[in-house]
Amino acid sequence: YEGGVALVGDAAAATDPNFGQGQALTLRDVRELRDRLLDASDPDAAGNAYAEAHDRYYRRLKSVEDTATDLLFGRLDAPAARARRRSST
Repeated sequence: YEGGVALVGDAAAATDPNFGQGQALTLRDVRELRDRLLDASDPDAAGNAYAEAHDRYYRRLKSVEDTATDLLFGRLDAPAARARRRSST
């Protein structure tokens, strides 16, 4: 959100199509923005609150998606995979 314009779905943040999260993210974005607009008297404050919430849940989604990508498509002997195995013990 910036300057009175709020982006939702893939316009706001892209997801890996291998995991099918695009539509779910879009619907959550729309719901979050709607809720913020209904709860606030200031549309700009609502937009900023939406942007903060979006960034928070998108970071979590992206972290899970990155981990799944590494597990499903990454090489088992890659340095990142070895580091992840060491950190989980």
